[in-house]
Amino acid sequence: MQANYKLHRLAYLRPVEITTVVYWLLLSLLIVFSHRNLPQWRLYVLLHISGALAAVCLAKFTHRSGKKWVMYLRDWYLAFLFIPMFEEMDLLVPALFPGWVNQTLISADYLIFGTHPSVWLERMANPWLTEYLMFCFSTVYFIPYLFGAIVYFKSGRERYQDLLLSIALGFYICYIIFLLFPAQGPWVTLKHLYTVSLNGWIFTRLVNIIEAAGSVRGAAFPSSHVMISFVVLLFARRYSRTAYIIFLPIILGLFFATVYCRFHYVVDVMGGLVVGGISFWLAPKLNRGWKLVVQGLG
Repeated sequence: MQANYKLHRLAYLRPVEITTVVYWLLLSLLIVFSHRNLPQWRLYVLLHISGALAAVCLAKFTHRSGKKWVMYLRDWYLAFLFIPMFEEMDLLVPALFPGWVNQTLISADYLIFGTHPSVWLERMANPWLTEYLMFCFSTVYFIPYLFGAIVYFKSGRERYQDLLLSIALGFYICYIIFLLFPAQGPWVTLKHLYTVSLNGWIFTRLVNIIEAAGSVRGAAFPSSHVMISFVVLLFARRYSRTAYIIFLPIILGLFFATVYCRFHYVVDVMGGLVVGGISFWLAPKLNRGWKLVVQGLG
């Protein structure tokens, strides 16, 4: 009876909000117990706990309000927080768990292929291929939002919630692995082996600028770029044949680009595919399961 009462008090929350609150609270605990190299750790704990409280308050306010602009805010604000949550890993990863596990990933790639794939791919390098693959890679910055809008306004908010929860689960799994298994990409660890520059034009320069400004130390495995792109591709296949046909060659190009452009090891790509597949499979089940629980509470 008491358990039902507690669940009833949380019925206005969505699984994506519950997942986010749990992630922020777990991250706060991790910071509390591993803050030795993080001078401003109290501020980070305060920010994450405040974020969790704000998410709960917004959900409760929206549940009572019914105003459209509040509903849109609740539906979309998390989609724009994934990037700053990703960027904070640049500080948290080296501060909480100093040291790298780069050699594990390098050795795994070498064991599978008998060479360093990104070094071997130098023989294919030319400006036209580089430019196309950099374009494919750059789409990770806007295709998820574009497809999210398509799903939201054409397929409905329920399907959008499945997409949003899948992406959230994927990111939170990636973030936790980044913290526990910090690794740098081959553009750092294998740069002494590269003999060919990857030259291109507009998209090559754009991606290089973005990566130079926002690249995160220790976020190589699994590839969150691959994860989110794979989630989008799987949902496009389910909800929009047109979007799927358009996205397929671009996202396959992105998978290849992560290695060719030296951002990731092949095992990072594999990890991103696994995390994306799990998130895609799990999110709709969590949403439907929570809906049945709430309906059962009356």
